Amino acid sequence: MESKSEKRKRLDAAYIKHADWLYQVLLRYAKEDRYISDVVHDTFLLYYDNMERIDDDTLFGWLYEVGKNKIKSLYKREKEIATGNGTLYSLIAESEQ
Repeated sequence: MESKSEKRKRLDAAYIKHADWLYQVLLRYAKEDRYISDVVHDTFLLYYDNMERIDDDTLFGWLYEVGKNKIKSLYKREKEIATGNGTLYSLIAESEQ
């Protein structure tokens, strides 16, 4: 098991190597860039939490899949809320009945 400082060094190295690339890839899936920095950050936090299960050889693909799924999920939730099908509006509508 890695120490916290070893995990931090591994995270820093991965971030330096892949963060800009991930940002550019997520721009393809995003309508605008307002959420992308947050998604990149969240993706690397998830990587930190799951480092023991992710090989360096598969990190590139893992970051891609997680980042892509996060941005798609974010826009799906935003669309649901905007159309009134999201959790917030659904709860309000149900409470008013």
